[in-house]
Amino acid sequence: MEKEPERAAPRIAHIDMDAFFVAIERLERPELEGVPVVVGGLSGRGVVCSASYEARAFGVHSGMPMGRARQLCPQAAFIGTSSGKYSAASQRAREVLCDFSPDVEFTSVDEGYIDLTGTQRLLGAPLDVARLMQAEVLEATGCTASLGVAGTRLCAKVASKFAKPGGVIEIAPGAEAAFLAPLPLRLLPGAGGTLGERLAEFGVTSIGRLAKVGERFMQSTFGAAGSALYLRALGGRVGFRPSSFGHRDDIPRKSISHERTFLEDVTDFGFLGRVLFRLSERCCRTLRDERLVGRTVTLKVRMADFRTFTRSRTLLSSTDSDSEVFKAARAMLREFNLPRVAVRLVGVSLSGLSVECQWGLFSNAAKLFHLYRGIDSVRDRYGEEAVVAGLVLGDAATARYGSRRGGGTPFTVPDGDPGKG
Repeated sequence: MEKEPERAAPRIAHIDMDAFFVAIERLERPELEGVPVVVGGLSGRGVVCSASYEARAFGVHSGMPMGRARQLCPQAAFIGTSSGKYSAASQRAREVLCDFSPDVEFTSVDEGYIDLTGTQRLLGAPLDVARLMQAEVLEATGCTASLGVAGTRLCAKVASKFAKPGGVIEIAPGAEAAFLAPLPLRLLPGAGGTLGERLAEFGVTSIGRLAKVGERFMQSTFGAAGSALYLRALGGRVGFRPSSFGHRDDIPRKSISHERTFLEDVTDFGFLGRVLFRLSERCCRTLRDERLVGRTVTLKVRMADFRTFTRSRTLLSSTDSDSEVFKAARAMLREFNLPRVAVRLVGVSLSGLSVECQWGLFSNAAKLFHLYRGIDSVRDRYGEEAVVAGLVLGDAATARYGSRRGGGTPFTVPDGDPGKG
């Protein structure tokens, strides 16, 4: 009997663009080089999307309210976001990376994973390949990137953080647990919030300490989440390579969500319905990119007085269809017995995620799947606004998630299925 060839050890690279939005803006304005720069929403409710390393030295970071950033670093240059420019540069980076591997997965506009498993004979050592990818991405986009290479996605992502800015770090095969051991527990996905606080009560504050606690204790004390966290502390599922790179090996998704805080409080629920559709589109696009489907749709509404309402609905079957998710969100918005107070925020999330299923060739689900995949491809090439749903055509403010105080029939959510146009 012929012996099966030995399977190549997994080699995963994680690329993270350095202060990506800032870098793109500096290409057009070279005078900003070396000075603090903050990119984000410039309104009173805006948040920081990207901060230069000079601004970070003053305590400015992504997700911070823009008002707070202005207080910490008033001398910075504050610039509004230009999503079209960032998407175009991201696409150029993606095209470069696809020359190195058929399995490239971008998880956001400025970071992604490249599967280099088994490419050594063709391309060379993974560390050398990572440096070459870094150089070619710089040439294609004008932006620097940091890369981590390891046997799992988890370790590759953490390594890229330590490579910043503009470096490359490789974790040798089998050294994943040793690399993670001295790091603070907060760097481990899933170790935040209440779980992290409870672990701290047991004296578990580092990843290495968690690895020594043992799976039995984590399972009995914290259930399945504790067991999964313990395995991550060992470096993820080292040696496991999924048949499809898009299926997450060591950081399984529990939910996908997108939400929008309005520049001004909104009282037009027809407008809210259109924004819900755009949010549903974004959630489902993430599902398709990661080859997942979801079953439970959750709607989140925050009022101007900061009261927050949520409602969930479980579908008859899992889906990645924009229209199916939107129908559920729209129905729940209608069911809310909301007080007549303006809305500050709306959000859509999907949970009950599972691996993308196989549909019958001529089923309606299969047709929708191929339709949305085609739309995704067009948007990848020509931008998000290349294909716009008929439901939101003519409402440019909605397309940009702006706001509207009124201007329509209050508390009316649009009928009909969103047609693509």
